[in-house]
Amino acid sequence: MCLESAILTWKTAATRSVLQLLHSKSDVVRQYMARLINAFASLAEGRLYLAQNTKVLRMLEGRLKEEDKDIITRENVLGALQKFSLRRPLQTAMIQDGLIFWLVDVLKDPDCLSDYTLEYSVALLMNLCLRSTGKNMCAKVAGLVLKVLSDLLGHENH
Repeated sequence: MCLESAILTWKTAATRSVLQLLHSKSDVVRQYMARLINAFASLAEGRLYLAQNTKVLRMLEGRLKEEDKDIITRENVLGALQKFSLRRPLQTAMIQDGLIFWLVDVLKDPDCLSDYTLEYSVALLMNLCLRSTGKNMCAKVAGLVLKVLSDLLGHENH
């Protein structure tokens, strides 16, 4: 099914994509949209469907980096991105978009993170670092990456 004519790109009366609901002023609307995308991303067919258009990936990356207050939205977006990172083309895009640096920065203080955020951030970082380009990105801030990873080894699981 072509994403351009699918449900996620249906236009509302204001000619906005349904995906724009990720940027709604309503926390509840953002949360449910993030949950829907995370649910799609949980299935191989869903990842394939969502990967047809890089707009979805870019919107999720933007939402992840912008979302400070709404933990539910942030965790669902992070979960979807981690699941997206199972697909090589999406890995490449996330690496090129600098997501590794964002993840390392977030993981600097694991005590401030929920268990879900910690687990999915580490899993996403690991998936991105499976690629040589991901390793090369980590090498650019090797000292910081080693410190973060060392701290994570000593972090107590709850």
